[in-house]
Amino acid sequence: MLVVSTFLINAVFNFALGLLIARFLGPEGFGHYAIAAAAALVLNVLFLDWIRLAATRFYSNRSRAEDPAVRGTLDAIFILSCFGVSLTCAIAIGVGFDLGLMTSLAALVPVMAICNGLFDYHTALARARFEERSYSLMVILKNALSLALMAGGAWFFQSPLIVAAGFILSIALTVLTGRRRLRDPGTLILKPDAMKARQFFLYAFPVIFAALIYFAIPLWNRTAIAATLGFAQSGQFSLSYDIAIRVVQTVGSALDILLFQIALKAEAENGLDQAKKQLSVNMGIVLAFVAAITTGYWLVLPSFEAVLVPQAFRGSFAAITVILLPGLACFALIQAAISPVLQLKRKTFPLILAALVALGVNALLTWRLGTEASAADYARAQAFSYGAAMLAAGALALHAMRVLPAPRDVAGVLLATIAMVAAVWPLRVMQPGLLVLAASVIIGAVAFGITAYAVNLADLRNRLRRYLPGASA
Repeated sequence: MLVVSTFLINAVFNFALGLLIARFLGPEGFGHYAIAAAAALVLNVLFLDWIRLAATRFYSNRSRAEDPAVRGTLDAIFILSCFGVSLTCAIAIGVGFDLGLMTSLAALVPVMAICNGLFDYHTALARARFEERSYSLMVILKNALSLALMAGGAWFFQSPLIVAAGFILSIALTVLTGRRRLRDPGTLILKPDAMKARQFFLYAFPVIFAALIYFAIPLWNRTAIAATLGFAQSGQFSLSYDIAIRVVQTVGSALDILLFQIALKAEAENGLDQAKKQLSVNMGIVLAFVAAITTGYWLVLPSFEAVLVPQAFRGSFAAITVILLPGLACFALIQAAISPVLQLKRKTFPLILAALVALGVNALLTWRLGTEASAADYARAQAFSYGAAMLAAGALALHAMRVLPAPRDVAGVLLATIAMVAAVWPLRVMQPGLLVLAASVIIGAVAFGITAYAVNLADLRNRLRRYLPGASA
């Protein structure tokens, strides 16, 4: 539970951090920083994120004691991958690739990517060793430093370059602080195991390549908006996307860590059939969370925008968010509900096919946009692309292994969502404000939760009974 709590705390910090940076930089400055951050994320996914996945799957307390080559190989390929990031950026500069950023900010992009990967790798090591306290301390320290250095830098200097430098420094200090606790005795970084490296790569490559495509789509759209409509419009689009993806993806990531491990345990102890049943239950849980989060965010958008969104972003923020949300819900379902089916079956190549569908749809729809297009048109193209990818991924996963959520759970999610909308809707006609925002969140959560409990969504009553002995069936 500490891991899940840390994920939620991290989400709140990132949420607040994004809004503060946008407020202090303004639309144009935030547009520059958002493109740099998106480029760093793409580099991180392309070169470094597969090491995090491999560490999560293959590194453990048992491997520390019996097979130190696992950690040594992971460390070695991380260093080699950092050289890959640097070489790729050097080649990109040499061939004239240009994101439209100032030279100094563009130069920090590979450093941001490496630092992000370094932090993700070390937190993955902590989780794999079940060192929940070390993991939580690293996340909390990083968030505290980011708030001070990034938000503080944005407030004092109003410079996207300073914000990027604050990002790098906050992660560097966090990793240096936590690295000692994560050292392994007997690790030989200079003698990596080539067979292990190959095994790690083949396991993670399809998942990573698909993720790279999904993250490249918003980078494509941000860059296109900046080129055609200006960095201010790109900043408007970026803030709407960044906040929404953090809300939706944090839930998906937390559920993925918990639920997929439960399915793997069911397979190891009771066989594939039991694992398939667990995946079906997991799908119902994921569907419930995604429906509650995305619908709830839509319901509170008027007050959220009025209270928390910087003045320069208001108006377009809510309009773009409403367009993006259905697509981001589809993206979360791909990650936390559909991808685990293919991972359990060990047939992850279909994830690449689904991502290519998203890329093709986005390219087709944005290519048809003319000079009269707006940022909302690009948001609509992105939402359609993620929706098409979910349909493709779902069909391919169903072909690989017949796993579906229980009809009862699907109906329960629908009823709980309707109950939440009915309970919160009267508040939407009131003057947006802090009290309306707080009341909407509380009332919506209670309405969804009570309905989910009443219909026993995903066996909720029995699950609660483990923590609340007095709960009745």
